Amino acid sequence: MADWIAFTPSQTRFGSLQDANGSGNQCVAVNESFPEGSKVRLTVCLQDGASGEPHLCNRKDGVA
Repeated sequence: MADWIAFTPSQTRFGSLQDANGSGNQCVAVNESFPEGSKVRLTVCLQDGASGEPHLCNRKDGVA
C-alpha cells in the first residue's frame, strides 16, 4: 500500500493506492500532476493481504 499527500499553494491533496490481491507480481501505479514547488510526502508499507495490517512502513518528503 502507498499513501501520498501534496501541499500545493491552493489546496492539500491526498490519496491511497493498494494492490488489491497481491498476486501476479503486478505493480500498482497512479499518475498525478502537482504544481512545481509543491511539498510531497509518500508513505509506502508492506501489507499482508487486502485486510492485513501495514508494516515496515517508510515515509519520505520531497518537492515536486
